[in-house]
Amino acid sequence: MQLPQTDPKDTPDVSRIVNVLNAFARMADEGTVAQMGELLADDVEWHMTGTAWRGHTEVLEGLGGMRALGHAGPGSGNRHIVTNQEVYVEAEHARAFSSFLLVSWSPVPPRPRSWSRVPIATNCGAVRTADGCW
Repeated sequence: MQLPQTDPKDTPDVSRIVNVLNAFARMADEGTVAQMGELLADDVEWHMTGTAWRGHTEVLEGLGGMRALGHAGPGSGNRHIVTNQEVYVEAEHARAFSSFLLVSWSPVPPRPRSWSRVPIATNCGAVRTADGCW
C-alpha cells in the first residue's frame, strides 16, 4: 500500500492527532462517555466484530452499553493502550493507523493480581479538522 509522506511542517498536526487517539483510550478508562464523545465527530462510524454504530449518538449509546457490561471505565480493571501509531497528514485530512490493546487486571485466583493482554482493535481511519481542531 502506497502511503503519502507527511511533510515535516505537518509534525504538530501529527502530534495533535496522536494525542486525540491517546486521550480517547484514557477517557475509555478514566473518563465519562460524554468526555469520549467530545473527541468524536458528529458523523463518526464505529466498527467492531459483529457491531457497527453510525453517528455520534449511536456510538455514544454503544460505548455506554459496553461500560454497563463492565468492559471499560473507572473501576472496570481494564486499561486501553494505543500502539503502532502512524499518521499521514494531507492538508485538512489525515489517515491514522493504530492498534488498541486491552489490558485487564484480574484479582481472581489461580493467578491473583495478574494482568492479561488482549488485542481488541486495529484502527485505520480518516481524520479531518473541524473548526481548526483535529
